[in-house]
Amino acid sequence: MDANGCPTCKCNPSPDSYPTAKAKGPCPADRVGRPFKSDVTCSSDDGCPGNTKCCARAGAQVCRSPDVLKEGNCPIKVTTKKGNKKAESKCDADSECVGVQKCCQQETGAFDCVDPAAKAKGPCPADRVGRPFKSDVTCSSDDGCPGNTQCCARAGAQVCRSPDLLKEGSCPIKVTTKKGNKKAESKCDADSECFGVQKCCQHETGAFDCVDPAK
Repeated sequence: MDANGCPTCKCNPSPDSYPTAKAKGPCPADRVGRPFKSDVTCSSDDGCPGNTKCCARAGAQVCRSPDVLKEGNCPIKVTTKKGNKKAESKCDADSECVGVQKCCQQETGAFDCVDPAAKAKGPCPADRVGRPFKSDVTCSSDDGCPGNTQCCARAGAQVCRSPDLLKEGSCPIKVTTKKGNKKAESKCDADSECFGVQKCCQHETGAFDCVDPAK
């Protein structure tokens, strides 16, 4: 009511006038090195919409999602394919990918949004090798292992290894150890560490290696 007893209206502020939640988390690294068409330039976080903040990209200040790591691991990176060296990255952080997708390095060397790798299933393989491989990735838990690998023991260390999944087929019959080959070293511990249909089988040297299954 006003001074004369007449009803008055009370205006509610528009939704646009409500403050948005401040973005939490650090700015992502600038892997892309170029602006996106969707980039919104800014001078501070206050000029960024939604849950974004003012960060550097390609020498400019633009609104970007904070670098929040999503659950899961990236698939194992494959070697760069010939002719694809100029592929451009499409993301800098998991938060720039939709849903559960993560920002992962592809076979081209560029980063893109992909589905996370499936969790490894199966027991750790036996430690027949007894020595580390150059490609071994040290770990303290399965969460620190890439792709479909898990944290297992090898040569007194904890490294990421493929689970011990038995492939179809049988190993060729083992031949007696050849003279002079006693120092041969094993190159695998499980079938899952062998390419394609190959299996981890004991050779005539006594060591284990990846070979085609017996016919």
